[in-house]
Amino acid sequence: MQYNIIPVPYSISRYQGKGAEPCAGYSFAGEEDINCETDLKDFFCRVFKNESAVNKDKKLDIILELSDMSGDEAYRIAVDGAVTINARSSKGFFYAVQTLKQLILEFWLRQNTAIPSIVIEDKPLYLYRGYMLDVSRHFFDADTVIELLSVLALHKINKFHFHITDDQGWRVEIKQYPRLTEIGATRKGTLGNKIPHGGYYTQEDIKKIVAYASSKHIEVIPEIDLPGHFTAAIAAYPELSCEGKAVEVATSFGIKHDIACCGKESTFTFFEKVIDEITEIFPSSYIHIGGDEAPKDRWEECPACREKMQKLNLNSVEKLQGHMVNRIAEYIESKGRKAIVWNESLNSGILNDSIICQYWSDGKEPLRVLNGINSGRNTIISKFTPYYFDYPHGMHSLKAIYTFEPELKGAEGNESNIIGIEGHLWTEYVETKAQINYQTFPRLTALSEIAWSSKAQRNYDDFEERLKEFYPIYELYGITPTPIADVNPGKIAGTIQIIKFFKNAITRESIKSFFSSYKANKKVKSTRNEDKN
Repeated sequence: MQYNIIPVPYSISRYQGKGAEPCAGYSFAGEEDINCETDLKDFFCRVFKNESAVNKDKKLDIILELSDMSGDEAYRIAVDGAVTINARSSKGFFYAVQTLKQLILEFWLRQNTAIPSIVIEDKPLYLYRGYMLDVSRHFFDADTVIELLSVLALHKINKFHFHITDDQGWRVEIKQYPRLTEIGATRKGTLGNKIPHGGYYTQEDIKKIVAYASSKHIEVIPEIDLPGHFTAAIAAYPELSCEGKAVEVATSFGIKHDIACCGKESTFTFFEKVIDEITEIFPSSYIHIGGDEAPKDRWEECPACREKMQKLNLNSVEKLQGHMVNRIAEYIESKGRKAIVWNESLNSGILNDSIICQYWSDGKEPLRVLNGINSGRNTIISKFTPYYFDYPHGMHSLKAIYTFEPELKGAEGNESNIIGIEGHLWTEYVETKAQINYQTFPRLTALSEIAWSSKAQRNYDDFEERLKEFYPIYELYGITPTPIADVNPGKIAGTIQIIKFFKNAITRESIKSFFSSYKANKKVKSTRNEDKN
């Protein structure tokens, strides 16, 4: 029998017992879990279109029992008239309910029959199963984020990486630095269109998002990008840069030359005060501090940066960035959190071992990442190809995402240092909620199975068959995903997609930005080569 469950469970077995008959209500017994009850109530209301449906006479009995399982997220479902769920924590109960929802749709709604007497035993492969949304390039309000979180939970995604600062907009209220949102949250236009774009989250908005995510067992991980991707902050407080000159919030995309000055102690004071407020409103175990795409020509010319290098006996600006990242990470650790950085921060060669690496870029970076993994550094795999969802399916197809192996060759024996995987949606060319949904789904659905399910259970052809039955779930939650006919375009259709994507992205402003970024990127690589010498 086919069970159309995504992510595919660790094991499913039949036994002689009574199935769970269709009904329009439910009741919980055993352990009390308000998050499970609220989540299932929302699901029944969506399915039956009427909140009173959950109070009808015929009900599904759901019994929650605490048991000694293999981990906090593991669970066991047994169907024998009632549904008994065993788990050792509320996380396990919650993930069991996500699976139960798919069983209800499959058997009660599509087949109009009982859920068969089965036992499902399940546990995740990775403890870090992530999705990133960039809200700097284009802002999305708190309600849109919350709607997205509800769908992430269906996929058993447990980390929401919230990219809330970048060159094009600072999106979170910091009370000690009000100009970050008074000035840094709004740009004059985008790629020459002269249409102002802005928006930010108050601290109350953030608390609302975090509380909702917590009810879905999703950890919200904020990213405060440094020292690069910092133009919006410099626009608000020019003294944070080396030159101290007034700049505007970036209206184009790509790599920018103005970055946070590492030579001034006031820069570190700024970051520490920002982190003080960030850790108050984000209770996450992790704080992401960026560390990518930071051209250092300003540092090379800056008397304060040169003086600091001399004082610390650092022979390159790459090592100066390593010092900066280490110092801020240590401050984060003093607050009981862990720092995450993009893999470029490994280039300094002096990065503290406790800092988590997020691997995204190609080129020569894999060797540094691999060396880190083999030396014991915890690492998240978020490789540009194929885990960047903002690119067309002709570049990053559904099959490419599903079949990509996140465990790097050469890491054999140290795979446990790969703590998980993450898909990204950068929003340079994503402006609406509909575009978020189209670009994210079903690609995140594929990634969720790679993050959760054991290798032995995974098969792309089988996944694609199960995915066809997942589309009604998208509809139930108001999601319009990429049509299944378009997720794996052939060579010709894929090429047309790619041409359209880059054609739409090309403007006079974007061409200027590209060449500026190209020069900046060459400068970054040149600095690394000097460091090797």
